[in-house]
Amino acid sequence: MIKGPVTKYLPGDSPRIGFEVDGRLVHMGKFAEAEVQDDKPPVFVVGAFSHGNIETAYVDTRISVSQFPLSAACALGRVTNALENKWGVV
Repeated sequence: MIKGPVTKYLPGDSPRIGFEVDGRLVHMGKFAEAEVQDDKPPVFVVGAFSHGNIETAYVDTRISVSQFPLSAACALGRVTNALENKWGVV
């Protein structure tokens, strides 16, 4: 948690990806391989609840990583796992 406005803490050229139940359904591993660039650190915006949508004007892309509601911890686990695989972290 950081004090707003959040955008003053984020890298200016980073892709800002929001997690929403109604977002475009993606396989996180395939999304990471195809859409996360190695030269620009991604910013992931995850809500605190497993339902509803985030209310942010600064998010560029809105995705969903499951057709079922997930906790923030589970959603972030999918992100970290996908990025570990992409970057070869053992």
